[in-house]
Amino acid sequence: MRTVFRLTEDIESLHAAAIERQIQRTGHLYVTIRPTGSLSARIRALVDSRATVFEVIAPTRRVAERLADSSPQIAEGLVFHHQILQMQVAQLFDRELSRISRVRRPDALNAVDVAAGWETWDQLRRLQGLSIASSGRVVRMLIEGVLGK
Repeated sequence: MRTVFRLTEDIESLHAAAIERQIQRTGHLYVTIRPTGSLSARIRALVDSRATVFEVIAPTRRVAERLADSSPQIAEGLVFHHQILQMQVAQLFDRELSRISRVRRPDALNAVDVAAGWETWDQLRRLQGLSIASSGRVVRMLIEGVLGK
C-alpha cells in the first residue's frame, strides 16, 4: 500500500487515475451509430454496440459499483457514463420518441435507457446466465416493446 501512495496523493487520486485509464482503454469501443435507417437496424446496432462495450467493461464496472458509495470520483464517473449512454439512446431514437406524446416521452426514453443499460445487461448475463446472443435478443425485444416496432 505504501508503494501505491507514494505515486498518488490519496485514494481519490488513485480512483481518478483508474477512471482515466479505463477511458483510454475502452474509448475506442464507443462508436457513433447514425440515427438513419430502419428502427430494427438501429436497435440491432445499438444492442450490438452495447454488448461489445459491456462485455469488455464488466469486471471493472462491477468493482466500480462496489466502490461508488465511498468514492465521489467513481460515483461521478458512473453518472457521466450513464449520461453519455442515455444521450446516445435519445439521439438514436429521436424520430420514434418524438411521435410519443410529450407526457409519455420522458418515460419512454427512460424505459429504452433501462432496457439498453448496463444493469439490464449485467442481470441477463451474470444473474440469469444468458449468452451474449440471448441477452441481445431480450434487450432488442424490450426496446421494440417501448418504441412500438
